[in-house]
Amino acid sequence: MARPQRRRQRVNPYFRTDQERSVRGILYKVGAGLGALVLLWLFFYAPFMHVRGVRAETSSEEMQTAIEGYVTQQLDKRAYVLFSRRHKWFLRKDRMATRLMETLPLNAVSMDVDQRELVVTVDEKIRQFYLLKQDVLYAIDREGDIVGVVDDLERARISVAVEQGGSIPIIYDERPGELEDTQSLVSPEALEQIVLAFDAIAQQTLLTPTRATLVDYEGRIDITTDAGVTLYMSVSEPVEDQIKKLTLLIQRKLVDIAELTYIDLRFANRLFYN
Repeated sequence: MARPQRRRQRVNPYFRTDQERSVRGILYKVGAGLGALVLLWLFFYAPFMHVRGVRAETSSEEMQTAIEGYVTQQLDKRAYVLFSRRHKWFLRKDRMATRLMETLPLNAVSMDVDQRELVVTVDEKIRQFYLLKQDVLYAIDREGDIVGVVDDLERARISVAVEQGGSIPIIYDERPGELEDTQSLVSPEALEQIVLAFDAIAQQTLLTPTRATLVDYEGRIDITTDAGVTLYMSVSEPVEDQIKKLTLLIQRKLVDIAELTYIDLRFANRLFYN
């Protein structure tokens, strides 16, 4: 009697069993999870993602120390409680620049990351002015208080011109009256307005301011320019509004600026010149 033949189980070589698929799926998930963890570690903790140090580019060692100390203190704080502010994604450069200008006497601040270093470039406000009154040259601080008297007037003129590069040279005080020893020569607000006026004239017109003269105690200041025309301005009025009137006069070409003696910009909605 013949034995019944056994059926051979045919296996498709291109077919994977459920067990094989399950193992491969687990390995894939584990690998993907580990890869994600590695990427997260690299993103949050890799050294190249963090700022290592701070370098301030300034004209004085004192200001450099102050800026680097302040920025380093801000970087050592936490962002959103958990994350380091040194991380390039959590580095709030604009916010730090704004706070830096509120804290220190700076006109502008820019920050850039160079490799792993935060480079801070600043435009410092003038911290010391020179004011000439009755042939005496006074050194005054930003508050308008006297910090010293310059003995060699002619040498001081040259020194001031070189150091300040044509921004604010000597301020001439022709206001009437004698100067008392404890008197502030000029208010800090007036000094700020003078600086703004010099910068605005140089940047927005073809004129170059060469001299600032305090005329009276009501806030009038005369700014002489290289074209020979003198600008009558007021430190108690917004500089922007006064400069705007000047630029409109120049753009409309109603007069030849070089032929004028003065332009009075002090009064709102009115403009006088001769």
